[in-house]
Amino acid sequence: MKSIERILLKNGGHFSPEAKKFITECWDRKDIVACAGCGKTTFLLAKLIKLSGMMPLPNNQGACIISHTNAAIDEILLRLPNEARCLKDYPNFTGTLHSFAIRFVLSPAKRRLKIPFKYIGDQEYRELLLNKLSKQNAGAIYFLVNKVNPQLKTKNKQTILDELNKRKIKIERNLDSDGFKISSNTHSFNLRKDTKSGKELSEALTSIENSHIILYSEALKESIDILRKNNQIKKALQDRFKYIFVDESQDFS
Repeated sequence: MKSIERILLKNGGHFSPEAKKFITECWDRKDIVACAGCGKTTFLLAKLIKLSGMMPLPNNQGACIISHTNAAIDEILLRLPNEARCLKDYPNFTGTLHSFAIRFVLSPAKRRLKIPFKYIGDQEYRELLLNKLSKQNAGAIYFLVNKVNPQLKTKNKQTILDELNKRKIKIERNLDSDGFKISSNTHSFNLRKDTKSGKELSEALTSIENSHIILYSEALKESIDILRKNNQIKKALQDRFKYIFVDESQDFS
């Protein structure tokens, strides 16, 4: 414990008795809730250093360390001492939740089905969807631009597409209803699937999905759906990882 304190705490600092007990003895599920700057990530690092000294784990199991952003993962890896660098290697995993979902859930599922796939970002996906609607001569683009900027009085498709891109329009299937959740940097609204615009959107989205193109931000939703249905992948993850650590878990809601 003293070596962990020397690595992580400045000016000869010490963890409280409660913190020491958590770091050295607690290996069950726990949520650490505290305000920003209270040292939650430092507790996590201390736990990881302790865990690295227990490796290899029985049955060659590993630890899974997840955070919301690449920057947070980089901070964790930067602050880990050389003695704990094994956490970067197999059978362990350190990365974002999205990278975990793609690597351990979506990729195995797609490979088993022999389906080629491609992940793209929000901007590329938005441009692809809007271009499909434009080529279909769909009235949905006029509906969308009227919702986000009713003052724009034009029928010029390129002007409309530029406006929707500028407004960062985002269209998602609404899992709670038979329709779509649509948002921009200024507006948010729902669209029923049985409307004319809803049918056009559904046709365009289905066309993209049939091309096996997946929006990067949708990776988590699809992964959850796969894990609910595919016990084989779920068991493989349970066998692979004995411990899961989630940093900044509030960002995943």
